[in-house]
Amino acid sequence: MKRFLAPLALLAVFQAPQTLAGPAQTDPTETVRRAIDDACGDSWCEGDYNFTFNQVVLKPQTATTDVHFTLSYQIPTEGITEEALKEQSFDLTCTIEGYGQAQEIMSHPYSLNWDFYKKLDACIEAHEHRLRGE
Repeated sequence: MKRFLAPLALLAVFQAPQTLAGPAQTDPTETVRRAIDDACGDSWCEGDYNFTFNQVVLKPQTATTDVHFTLSYQIPTEGITEEALKEQSFDLTCTIEGYGQAQEIMSHPYSLNWDFYKKLDACIEAHEHRLRGE
């Protein structure tokens, strides 16, 4: 019995630090990017544009967050056939002031702070209006 327990005890000693540390932590910028991407499905992504949220840059020194994304849409070139559609895409950035850390942006592990969301929404809407020439 002792021969069986000794290797088991040794295994427990080497595994304990990893177990106590818990699961690997997700990159905070990736957590914010995913939350923005998830919010998109219920807001901006329902319109005429396609969105790809590429990167989030947190800037705690200036209390700002840059959200880099690609906005694209299809425009007819000659007719209304599938072959006649041409895609336009634009690489854009929204700089959101007042938020430089992930914990300020996230209200829950998977959802955005309402104020951050509204500021991002206003910025995206301004980009859409500018692209439409309004």
